[in-house]
Amino acid sequence: MRRGRPTRAGAVLLMIIAAIVLVGGLLWAGQALFNGGSTSSEDTLSAGQKLLNKPTDATSVRMSVRGPIVAKENHYSIVISISKTERTITTFEGYDGQVLGTQTLGNTEAAFSDFMAALNRAGYMTETTGVGTENQGICAVGQLIFFEILSDDKSVGKLWTTSCPKLTGNFGGLVINVEDLFLNQIPDSRKIIDNAKDAVE
Repeated sequence: MRRGRPTRAGAVLLMIIAAIVLVGGLLWAGQALFNGGSTSSEDTLSAGQKLLNKPTDATSVRMSVRGPIVAKENHYSIVISISKTERTITTFEGYDGQVLGTQTLGNTEAAFSDFMAALNRAGYMTETTGVGTENQGICAVGQLIFFEILSDDKSVGKLWTTSCPKLTGNFGGLVINVEDLFLNQIPDSRKIIDNAKDAVE
């Protein structure tokens, strides 16, 4: 046997070590390639959805409803705003924001937390693709509805839909569920809205 040449056992051992290093390198490269280039699901969320997932003390939500486009004397709109401390419903006459009536009630952190969780389950900040934000004058015989989430009264996310068939806007959540959640936050909200409609008709 010549000096310096590995024995058969040594050669086998070297091959095993080389195989382990090769497999380990391939696994590392694969993980870096597939995981390193991907983004977490949190990174793909909109700012509105992120705030809905983790509301702060400054978070509030708002549903705004524009009634049918009619004479200014007969036009109405409604805004319901909910925060951790307050629940407010305001009705308006005409197109210039003349207040017909407003009612503000207190709120609690526990009630607001459950409300936000229910909105999240109903897809409150779920946005559909391929629909623009332009909606002025749309659904002239029905209602144009906005769903919004705010931080310190500044809009973070705003989606819209309508009561007209096939004009669903960019809101991809459960419209009826979300509307009911807002209306149920204000006792007698439907009566308040009916009174506003009667006042302008």
